[in-house]
Order: sequence, then structure tokens, then C-alpha cells
Amino acid sequence: MMHYLRKFSYLKFSPDPARSKKDGTPSFNDLVIWVAQVLQGMVYFEKLGLIHRDLAARNILLNQHFEAKIADFGLTLIADRLDDSGYDDYEEDTAEDNSDDKKQLAGEGDKPIIAVYWSAPEVLEQREFSHKSDVWAFGITMWEILSLADRPYNGMHKAELKKKIREEIYHMDPPKNYLHAPKAVFDPLYQVIKKCWERHPSDRPNFVKLYEMVTNILKTMRSRRENTLSQKRNAWENTFGENSPEATAMNWLKPVVNGAKRRSSVSSSSRSSPSRRRRLSDIIPGGAHHTDSKTLIESLGAFRLLPSDSKL
Repeated sequence: MMHYLRKFSYLKFSPDPARSKKDGTPSFNDLVIWVAQVLQGMVYFEKLGLIHRDLAARNILLNQHFEAKIADFGLTLIADRLDDSGYDDYEEDTAEDNSDDKKQLAGEGDKPIIAVYWSAPEVLEQREFSHKSDVWAFGITMWEILSLADRPYNGMHKAELKKKIREEIYHMDPPKNYLHAPKAVFDPLYQVIKKCWERHPSDRPNFVKLYEMVTNILKTMRSRRENTLSQKRNAWENTFGENSPEATAMNWLKPVVNGAKRRSSVSSSSRSSPSRRRRLSDIIPGGAHHTDSKTLIESLGAFRLLPSDSKL
């Protein structure tokens, strides 16, 4: 997912939201669906009693159907194998990864390795892992997804970040709204993220609750889209529908246009006297030259200015 999001980093600098619809680039709706799919996976993880410990956008994969799947279980723990302090009582700190994304992992002595930028306060202070520490990491992951893979904490040095999180209630600002999502949708998503960052683990929602919150936002988004489409359909019907003034005028004009086409193939000597006929051009500017109803639609507004007794 990280590679996919970074591929479209130009979206961060484009003032035109329509660019997100080109070349298969993700829409904001896609991003929120991925968030919900990650939550589905974590609900299952929680049900199995597993603690991921390394949940981050770099460990979310997209399959051929562009569905988000959780990966990289190298640091995963079974919750009932933790002792009272939250330590893994059977794992040695032997994990090593030299990739750019995992240089943020750090181990101290015989303590389990951790991903600092995704770690909850209790993990940084006591190395206490739980489903609620995964919830904190999910909040960072969700922030990454909505920001199109911006770097968490703007790349703040690990030592400074640890100090801030240990000493105060410190939250990242909302992710940048690069895809210009409506504020009525974007703000509630950030509130979901903030709930994941409650300082005390017991104050954080579980994954079932988070999934419910995000799916409700998705329903709101779907409802907004349907309302927008409905309004556009109604506007179109009012303008171009069967009972619209334009449609009525078009139906009225059809015999006139068809007659004009027929008359154009007849010699002028066989036509009726001009004095007994008002031409289309007398009513519509340039009307005598229009033979296609599609072009006539541009001039139909002129009919609304005619006196009620005007006739052809």
C-alpha cells in the first residue's frame, strides 16, 4: 500500500481534485474503504487473541482487486503468552530489518523490538503490548492512509517523539486533505483517529467499535453521493426532461425543422409566398441555418421572450 500511495504523491501538489480520477489513482472513498478493510482484519486478529505489534501502512498489501490485506506477522504475539508486565515471555529480540521503512524499529537490551512512530505510550515506557496498543498503531496507520503516506510526526526524531509522548498528551494534527474530501466527512474520520490515541489503553475503543464507527461514516458518504446524484438528475429533468420548457419547445420545433429540411431541397419558385410565412430565422437568431435539433437547444431561450400570441 505504501508504494501504491507514494506512486500518486503528485496528488498532494495538484490543486485539481479531478486528477485523482485519472490513471486508476485512488479516490477518497477508496482510502476510507481500505481503512474499513484493515479494521475487518484487526477485528479477526483480536478475536483470535493475537497482537500484531507492527501494524503500519507499510505492512498493508493490496490484492488484485485492490482490497487491503494485513501482512508481516513477524512480531505478532499471542495475548495469553504475555506475562503480567506485558512482556513476551518466550521471544528473544532477534528481529532485524535494514529496509528504509523499518529503520524506525528499535530494541533496548532484551526488550522486544518496537516500531517507535507507531507505538503507544505504554509500549514506549514499559513495553506493554495489548490489543489496545494495536489500536494506537491503527490510528497511525489510518492517518498514513488518509494522508497518502505522509511520514508520521513529520519525521520527528525518535528521542524527541518519545519525550513528547511520555510527558504530555501529544497528538498529530489531522492528515492533509489532499483529495479535497468534504469537511463533514473528513473531520469525523480524524475524530476516529484521535480516539485511538487516548493516553490510557482502557479509554481506547476496541476494533469492533472502530469498525462500526468507520462503516457508519462510509454510509454517510454513500448517502451524500446518492443525494448529489439525485439532485443532478432532478436538475437535468427540470432542464431537459419531457416536461421541461426546452423539451416542449423542441417537440414544437420538430415539424418546423423537418419542413425546413424538405423546403431546402425544393426550388424557390415552388415555395409559398414569403409574405404569408414567418421564417424560423425571424424568431431564433441564426435559425435558418440550424438544421440539427442539438444546436437549436442553444437558442431555445429566445422562445421564452416571445409574446404569448406569437405563431410561426
